[in-house]
Formats: sequence, C-alpha cells, structure tokens
Amino acid sequence: MTAGDVRNAVNVPGVARIPVWSHAIVAGPLVFVSGTCGTVDESLAIVDGGMGAQTAQILQNFETILAGCGASLEAIVRVDVFITDVARFGEMNAVYQETFGLDTPPTRTTVECSALAVPDAIVEMNCIAYRPE
Repeated sequence: MTAGDVRNAVNVPGVARIPVWSHAIVAGPLVFVSGTCGTVDESLAIVDGGMGAQTAQILQNFETILAGCGASLEAIVRVDVFITDVARFGEMNAVYQETFGLDTPPTRTTVECSALAVPDAIVEMNCIAYRPE
C-alpha cells in the first residue's frame, strides 16, 4: 500500500500555496489543512490590518479549503497557531473566539516563533477537521 492509496491531496483556487505542499490532505474521515497565513489570493500577499485581520483571513482561507474537501469550519477538531509575538495573543484570540465560540471550540496549541515562511505574516495556523465518509 502506498500513501496515495490512503490519502488524497486537495488544492483549491483562490488561496495561496507554496508548490511543495498541498492545501490539504484527506485521509479517511480526516482533513489535514497545511499551515495557512492571511493571504488574500493565490499570491503570497498578506492582508492589511495586523493580527486580527490576518487571523480572520486565515479562517476565511480555512473555510475555502475545507469546502473543497467537503467539510466546514464546524468540522475542525484541532488547530495549531504560530504567532511571532505572544504579546499579541489577545488580538488573535478575539477573532478566533468570534469564529468558534466558547461552547465547543476545537482543541488548540499556540506557539510563539521568531518568523514565518510567508513574508509579512505574523500568524499562521493549520487544522484538522473531521469529515465523515
């Protein structure tokens, strides 16, 4: 059995992607979304407006990618967040909480890092979603 037998790569138009990775991999009922920054289109241009705007754009990009996989934001069970300045956690968290609420938000880890691969990005997230087959 090869990896191609158990997983399918999904790439969707309208969201930036560095060619060496897929937007997402669907493996059975799980969707693994790659690290995503607040890019506004297929270029690597970052949305203006700082941490809150970048977070909102990431979540919008998640929505687009997950729709291409037959899932939605409500299906997200896990999020990893990488921010370049933990002092700005509250700005990211306010937008995140607005999207996911407080009742049953996904599990999450937030890590401060010195830099991200996409120029001008100050936050990056990846996620795992559950999509029944």
